Amino acid sequence: MELYKVIVQDPAEADLRNISAYLVYELEAPAAAEKLLDAFDEVVERLSRMPELYSPILELSSYRKASIKNYLVFHSVDNMNRTVHIERVLHSSQNWLDILQSEESPCLITP
Repeated sequence: MELYKVIVQDPAEADLRNISAYLVYELEAPAAAEKLLDAFDEVVERLSRMPELYSPILELSSYRKASIKNYLVFHSVDNMNRTVHIERVLHSSQNWLDILQSEESPCLITP
């Protein structure tokens, strides 16, 4: 079975850096940051093997989301090119629908 290539987009990389910095420096919880990054790596591995594992988001038909504790990993699947694009990693308490809809992306639709 050929694996999908998982691409972490710049906004998602920035999200992960900011979340890690918050956990390490604000909450003084470096172990929590390490666990979160390990869990993120596990999601990436799962997506490379099963890109459609997670259900689509109804309001944003091209996006899917995976959960890591209190965080959501938003991604899209390109079956033609066998790639998964991880777009954002956001806290579940954030108004993620508004955040995603406000960003210009070809895979977003307006409900």
